[in-house]
Amino acid sequence: MLNQQQATYDSANLLDLGAVAVTTSAAGSVAEINLGSASKFIQAQLVMDVSAIKATATDETYVVTVEATDASGFGGTVHTVATLTLTRGVTGRYTLLMNNIHECVLHQYVRMYYTNGGTSPSITCKAWLAPINPVN
Repeated sequence: MLNQQQATYDSANLLDLGAVAVTTSAAGSVAEINLGSASKFIQAQLVMDVSAIKATATDETYVVTVEATDASGFGGTVHTVATLTLTRGVTGRYTLLMNNIHECVLHQYVRMYYTNGGTSPSITCKAWLAPINPVN
């Protein structure tokens, strides 16, 4: 959802620095966020400030997922806990509610993953989680 809502920024909850364009399917520039405990329920808002999103080829696609796991480094089973499809060529703030539960199981680590498609896709954004209930 594209909106201009306020969202508290905390560098400890950063998912992507927004320093470089993402041109392939890849994890965000920050490896993971440790939510502190695999037994703690976390509700948060994924906030993405998109500064550039290519649309010149007219076939670009952009899907962002929030992934969760129990293993640091994402070496274990990875689950999708939230998905957001971005509009080609539309910059601004996108937000999505998410939590750390998949199939009734709480997970300790989360990261953002881009699935980009089409002809030479390119997206630049800063992304973070804004907790609705405290992360730590």
